[in-house]
Amino acid sequence: MRIYLVANEDGTIFACGTTPVGENPVELFVEDGEDFLSNPTNYLYKDGVLVKDPNLELKTARREKVEELNAICNRMILSGFVHDGNEFQFTEVDQANFNQQLSLLLLDPTIDQILWKTENNGIKQFTREKFIDTCKAGESHKRKYIGRYWNLKAYVESLTDINAINNVNFLTDIDINVEVN
Repeated sequence: MRIYLVANEDGTIFACGTTPVGENPVELFVEDGEDFLSNPTNYLYKDGVLVKDPNLELKTARREKVEELNAICNRMILSGFVHDGNEFQFTEVDQANFNQQLSLLLLDPTIDQILWKTENNGIKQFTREKFIDTCKAGESHKRKYIGRYWNLKAYVESLTDINAINNVNFLTDIDINVEVN
């Protein structure tokens, strides 16, 4: 297969494709199914040859794992939370709605009742204090997963073995603890 690539001065691959890209692309022939085609960022182009670089491979593995963990963290946050027996949606729109209602409560001390939809108990009336507690529970839910992600990210970035990186998942027990406020 004919490919074209543009390499940086240090040999890292800047761009790669089946059509010429950038200024002065290098034309190469690689076999179909070669690892380079699925992971060009793991290679250097030096002296006219593609060379797999273990440091780039490690960097790629870390980046991909961190992206995977971040996506899981976001799904967990957006999945909603339970507080006082009520299930609440917590999509980005829901979070904005919680924040808006909380702002109104803080701006207007005369508001003492809030109607809010729960997933399991329909529309309910909450006192000012109960709604503020619910908002705090939502924030706690979010911080729990963000903190977990930050700790896992720090752990992945400390690893030097690609197999160890690939074995990390959102439930992996780790010793690193990043303070989350």
